[in-house]
Parts: sequence; C-alpha cells; structure tokens
Amino acid sequence: MQRNELLAALCVMNEGENAHSLFAFGPASDEAELSKIAERLIQEGEVDAAELFGRLQKQRGLNLGSGFSDIHPGWILEKLEGESPRVLGILCRFLTGDKVKYLIEHLPESRRKLLPKVNESYKVAPQVAEIVRELSAKKLSFQVPVSGGSFSFAHITVLKTDDLRTVFRDLGIEEIRRAFKDVEPQVLRAFLARFVPKMAREIRERIDHGGSVSSESRNEAQRHLVSLPLEKLPVEDLFREIGYSVFAQALEVEDMVWADMVYHKLPPEEGYRLKRVLQDTVKRRPIAAVEARRQEILGRIASLAKSGAIRKYWKET
Repeated sequence: MQRNELLAALCVMNEGENAHSLFAFGPASDEAELSKIAERLIQEGEVDAAELFGRLQKQRGLNLGSGFSDIHPGWILEKLEGESPRVLGILCRFLTGDKVKYLIEHLPESRRKLLPKVNESYKVAPQVAEIVRELSAKKLSFQVPVSGGSFSFAHITVLKTDDLRTVFRDLGIEEIRRAFKDVEPQVLRAFLARFVPKMAREIRERIDHGGSVSSESRNEAQRHLVSLPLEKLPVEDLFREIGYSVFAQALEVEDMVWADMVYHKLPPEEGYRLKRVLQDTVKRRPIAAVEARRQEILGRIASLAKSGAIRKYWKET
C-alpha cells in the first residue's frame, strides 16, 4: 500500500464519507487521487484497521535501496517470468503506480487479459498477499552496502533510476571533456562531426567551461576512450557506455556484491550492458586510482544535484 492509499484509508477510518474534507490540507497535486481512492474504499466497505497498520509497518520497515521497491519493473517481469497473472496482480499492491503501469503495458496481451482487477487483488487475504510479497522480494532483493551516515560512494545504490541514467551519461561526457581539452582544433572538429549539432554543442560547452585538465589526466582519459569498443554505438549509448566504464574503474572487487543493485535499477537492456562492463573491467587496481575515480564521481553527483539535474540525496549540514 503506497503513501496516498495509506493516507486515504486512515482518513476514511476516522471520518467515513467526510474524509474528502481532510484532503484539502494535503498537497493540491494529491487531492484528486486521494478522493478517488477514498471513494473506492467507501464503496468496498469498512477498512480493516489491523490489515492497514500491518501494511504500514511493513512499508516503514523497508530499507532505502533494499532492491525490491527500487528495482526497474523490466527486471520484475524477467525474474518473475512464468508466475501466474494472479501473482503479478497481487504483487502490484506493493508497487508504485508507474511500475504497475509499466508491468501492464509490457505484459503479453494474452497474460494481460488474465490480470485480476484492482478491487479483486485487494480482496485477497492479507496473509496470502504478504507471502507473495516475501517470495517475490527474495528473488529481487540485494545486499545493502550502506545505511544512514553522510553521502559516500556506496550511497550510489540509493539513486533512483532516472538519476542513475543521468549520472552515467554525465560521467561519459566528462571523460570526453578530459580527453579532448586543449587538443588541436582540427582533432576536436573531426570528433564532434560524429554528433548531431545539439550534442556537439553540449560537448563543446563542457570542454570550454569545465575547467583545466592536466596533461597526465588528459592522456589517461584518451587511453581510456581508445580502449573502449565504441565504434558501432549510437551517441546516447556511447555516453553511457563510457560512464559505465568510469564507474567500473571506481569499484573494488569486493564492491561487486552490491553493484548488482545498481544495474537492476536500470532498464534491463542498459542493466545488462553495465553488468558486462563491470565483469570485464573490475579488477585489482591501485587504491589511489580507485579513490581518485570515486572522488571524481562524487564531485559530478554533487554538481548535478546542485544544478537540479538529479535529486539531492543528502541533507545540508
């Protein structure tokens, strides 16, 4: 049960048909959804308080980034392939609306027709629903490397899917900037000719305004780019492919136990590519080199958060 469902149910429990009057005190963007949920609950009859608070306790007990609630729905379909539509329908009770929409849209039509209606899935006994949730979570859960504390490199596991994709793309462009800063103009023009004008301008602006680069750092970035199989990739995939490799260079072998959480937050096609890069790249490297990459990545995350390109995952001190 998600936040708005919990809120609507609590209001209905206390105020019955007058619950709508309470929704005006919440965010205006949620009022219509709360009213719709309340109408459904009123039509279905009395709200079961024990069930409601049991679900609330379960929701509060989920750790940020525990895997099940953050995994991309494409992986849910893949890992639960073969499960009955009824199981998927029950599982939808524990997922956000956007994930439910994805699951429904990407199910084969033959299976989609067999999904239970929303009201039917909520009439399943709470104990049965909880068993489905727990069994699904076991297939989709991952080791959580951090909890609380100040934002560190391992906290990348708590980034949402869209923010992860933004970070990987940004890391790719930043590596390109390092490689082409202060190179001969004709070399840069030849490289930028590969991109559509909008992307070429984006790269050029990053190069022009991204700060100085030492010759050592530039040479390192150039060697890195030359080592990657980028020739046949579309430009957007190229940026992220480079970003995946930058991320892999910041991982130690021991970090692979939680890195799967990161690629399972991406759409499966992108997640498999990241997984392949990690398997090919992560190896024993000098600690200083690994730490340098980590600080570069954290710096880019901070910059993106400051500009509003991604969410801010830490509190200001």
